[in-house]
Amino acid sequence: MPESRTLELKCTLSLEKTDQKKEFLADVSALANTLGGSVVFGIEEAEGFASKIIGLTEIDKEKQTLRMEQLLRDGLQPSLSGCKFEWLTTETNKEILVLKVRRSRLSPHRVTLGGSSRFYRRGERGKYELDVYELRDAFFETEQENRRAQDFHLERSGMLLAGEAPVLLQDGPKFLSHLISDAALLPRANHLDLEKLPTLPPPGAGGWNKMSCLEGVLGYTGAEYGDEKRDAYTLVYSNGIVESVALIGSRFDEGLILSLDYFDRYAHEILRRQLNALIGSGWTYPFSFHFTVIDVRDAKLYDSSSVVVRQSPIGLRRDILTFGAVRIDHSNTDMQLIHSNFLIQVSQAFGLAQT
Repeated sequence: MPESRTLELKCTLSLEKTDQKKEFLADVSALANTLGGSVVFGIEEAEGFASKIIGLTEIDKEKQTLRMEQLLRDGLQPSLSGCKFEWLTTETNKEILVLKVRRSRLSPHRVTLGGSSRFYRRGERGKYELDVYELRDAFFETEQENRRAQDFHLERSGMLLAGEAPVLLQDGPKFLSHLISDAALLPRANHLDLEKLPTLPPPGAGGWNKMSCLEGVLGYTGAEYGDEKRDAYTLVYSNGIVESVALIGSRFDEGLILSLDYFDRYAHEILRRQLNALIGSGWTYPFSFHFTVIDVRDAKLYDSSSVVVRQSPIGLRRDILTFGAVRIDHSNTDMQLIHSNFLIQVSQAFGLAQT
């Protein structure tokens, strides 16, 4: 097993001295600033190849894990989250640690512990410090990556507005949402086989059907066969993206009415069920949540959640409305706060006072 751009082998795990802590942070941040990968502790290497399993002895696994998490939080700028610590026992009862590091969307991370100010990346022969030109390029690459998810969502919004979707859809206002893993849009994104993809129901669906397609697995409402118009679908891409579309709103004598309750229910479904499904299939934090409503010109929002039922004073004067992307950085992210802030955005966009 050779070391590479995504694999670092370490004989020991010592974090007592400042220099040892800096070395640890340099190793981990180099991976996060490049392609991600793993640091394996307890493996002796010779000329870049694993030569012997040494194992880690006399180590408090829980205490050491907490110490590493704190170092990654306090010793890097910006802090690094989402790493996985996998303690393994070999057939010869030797303990090794596999520290899995994701490619960070917040890179480049800088080692700041003890007054340090160094940026690292990893090549085929190990980590190296970035010079001023490489550092400039690293910041530019991150800016480009951060735009990919939003650009993807806006492109899909335009296609949906033009009537291009994996199924025929009913006429009327509809929402488009994307839950996107940061790793999904990287040049070397991991793609799962179809049988490993989670199958998710369309938003708000009772009965529904599924089929495979070029992008992944599609769940859709209506009859299993035929070219009838559907009112909702969910498409799980093989690279870690979930796309959902559903009709939202009804026409009454007073015009097109959208209920805030629909936004509430669909956001809950996306931020809970879909997120858990992606994590259960192996994708890791962070994720981003994108939401657009389409064909909503003249629509008014109806809110019956408060004591006094409220409605937009005038109709919306646009065809498409895209809300700000939301970041879900780690498992401790306050999902209830994200949910509440999203509903506040919706209310304000349609002219209702903040609740």
